[in-house]
Amino acid sequence: MVSEHAKIIAHCIKDVFGQRPKIYHNFDENEQTRIDIAKGEGIPFPNLVSYSTIGLSEHTNWKGDEDSGVQVEFLAVGELKNENILMNLVASASFFVIKDRWFACPDMIFPNIFDLVDIETDMQHVLFVSPMEYEAGFSCFVLDDLTITWLQLIPISDTEYQFAIENDINKLKQKLEQEAVVYTNLSRPCVFKAMTSV
Repeated sequence: MVSEHAKIIAHCIKDVFGQRPKIYHNFDENEQTRIDIAKGEGIPFPNLVSYSTIGLSEHTNWKGDEDSGVQVEFLAVGELKNENILMNLVASASFFVIKDRWFACPDMIFPNIFDLVDIETDMQHVLFVSPMEYEAGFSCFVLDDLTITWLQLIPISDTEYQFAIENDINKLKQKLEQEAVVYTNLSRPCVFKAMTSV
């Protein structure tokens, strides 16, 4: 049964996408945990597809052994040809939050998540940032006494990940911006040829 919380989230997604999204029910490998994901095809541009979780914010976003109080939904935007991979990434990241108590917040990286999808790419991890394409609609949303924050998944390479660890997340974000990285392209090259050249 769909909760009122999830219905309100779905309505918000519909308003931001500007179309009625298709809803997919995604289960973990044991079919014990479910996350619903909304798909908007051809948005924000004709060759792209957008995905948003529906109801991830109903689950506790743990930070260690404590409730962080940060309620999140996930968003991914990418090329239509990679639509199944994108949805699997969003679902996998969601299950890490729900089942494994991974903490999700802006500037957090979920490592090695691309190990769970079938694609040949230099991208291996995802960086969470505030939504770039839908900033006005998905920045935050107040529902009852909860403030819900959407986080966009940005794929990054292993070298970029190592740079963030050894330097700073903000420095990595600045580099990605300077290089005008097309984050929707899962086949994009790494912004660093090698760590020695950084």
